Amino acid sequence: MRAQKPVLDFSNNPDSALLGTRKVKLVVADLNIEGEAEAKLDLAPVPGLYLHCVFEDPRLLKGMISALTEPESLTLVDSENERIEGTSAGSKWSADGSVRLKWRLLAEPVKVVGDDDTQMTMVVAHVFNLETRLWKRSTGTAGVLQLSHKPWNARIRVVEGGYEHISELRTREGVRLTHLVEVEQEGNDFNGKDAENVMQAMRHFLTFAKGGACDLACPSGRNDSDEEVWARWSSPRQWKRAPLSWFDRKDVKPLSELFPGFMRRWTMDGWEGALRISLWWYVLANSSSHAIEQGIVSAQIAMERLAYQYCVRERKLVSEHGFEKLDAADRCRLMLSCLDIPLSIPSAAQAVVAVSKERDWRDSAQAVTEIRNKLVHSGRKEVKLAGEGYVEAWLLATWLLELTILALCDYKGEYWNRVMSTKEPVPWAY
Repeated sequence: MRAQKPVLDFSNNPDSALLGTRKVKLVVADLNIEGEAEAKLDLAPVPGLYLHCVFEDPRLLKGMISALTEPESLTLVDSENERIEGTSAGSKWSADGSVRLKWRLLAEPVKVVGDDDTQMTMVVAHVFNLETRLWKRSTGTAGVLQLSHKPWNARIRVVEGGYEHISELRTREGVRLTHLVEVEQEGNDFNGKDAENVMQAMRHFLTFAKGGACDLACPSGRNDSDEEVWARWSSPRQWKRAPLSWFDRKDVKPLSELFPGFMRRWTMDGWEGALRISLWWYVLANSSSHAIEQGIVSAQIAMERLAYQYCVRERKLVSEHGFEKLDAADRCRLMLSCLDIPLSIPSAAQAVVAVSKERDWRDSAQAVTEIRNKLVHSGRKEVKLAGEGYVEAWLLATWLLELTILALCDYKGEYWNRVMSTKEPVPWAY
C-alpha cells in the first residue's frame, strides 16, 4: 500500500484548510449578486465546513445593512441556482462596497466528485484528536498501524507533526489533525458505495477504540495514477476528549487483534445497524463524566439493544414476544451469560456491592438495571448509594457494555478494566 499525504493542508493555518473554490450568488432583499467563495474546513472556533465569500458590488451595502437585523433574509445559491443550505457565521464590508460573508454549511457530507459507481484503488480520510502516541512500539514501523480483514487492508498513520499535536491536546482544548486512515482492497478496485461502507465501518471501529466519536473527515478516493476520482467534504463533529476507554492508548496491538472480529460482526446480517445505534449510546454514556446518571441510562439502553440482536435475532434463544416479557436485567443477564462475561460485581465498586447486599440484588445486571430504573421511573424506592456510588454504577454499566462488544467481536486480548483500574486479559480468555 502506497503512503498518502493528507489531502487537507494546514501548513499555512493550523485552524483552516482550503478545500476548493466555487462561484456563488447572494440573494438579499431584492438583489442577486454574483461572487467568489473559498470552501474551507475551519477548526476554530467551531469545526465545520464554511464558504468564505467575497462580493464586490456597491449595491450590497444597503442590502447587508438590512440583513443585519434580518439574517434569515440572506440566501446563498450555487452557479446553477440551487440553494446552499447553511447559515451566516459573520459578515463585514469595506468602504469600497465589497462584502465578505462567512457561510456555514449545514448539510454534510458534501458530494464533490464521483458517485456510487466510481472505481478507485484506495480511499484516504483524515482523523482529528486521536490521542494514540506509541504506534512504533507495537508495530515496529514508525507511526503506522496495519489492519487486515479480507478483502480490506487498512493503515492508520500518524501525520507529520501528529505527535506534537497529540501533546498539545493533552494540555489544552482544540482540534488538530493527528492521523490518516488509508484503505484498499486486496488486488482489486472498488466503487464509491464500497468506499462509503468501509469508511462507516472504520469510523465506528475507531469510535469504539477512542471511547468517543471519531469522524473520518474529507475522504478522498484515488485511482492507479493517484488522481482524486471520488471525494466528500465533511468535518469532525465531536472533538472533545473521551474520559475512558477499554483501549490502552500506549499499546495498539489490541486494535489489530480486534479489527477482524469487528469487521466480521459489522458485515453479519442485522449487526451493522445494531452496532451503529449501540455505539452511539456508548459514546453518550462514556462522555457523561459530568452527568453520571445520563451515562448509566445510556449504557443500559445500548446493552438491551445488543441483547435483542444477539439473543433474539442471532441465537434465537428466546422469541421476540418472550424477550419483551423479560425484565431488563434478565435480558442483559441472558446475553452476558452466553458470552462468558462474569456477572459478579467487582470488589472495587464498594458502594454498589454494599447496596446490592442490602437489597438482595443477584448480580451486576440487576444492580445496573435497578439503579437505572430508579433514575428514570417515578415511584421507585430510593436507592441510596454512599460516596462515589453513582460513579461506580456508571463505571460498572460502561464496563459491561465494553466487554459485551469485545466478546461479540471474538476479542481475546488484553483490555483496560475501568472498574478495577487494571490492564488484564478479557475474562473469557482464561
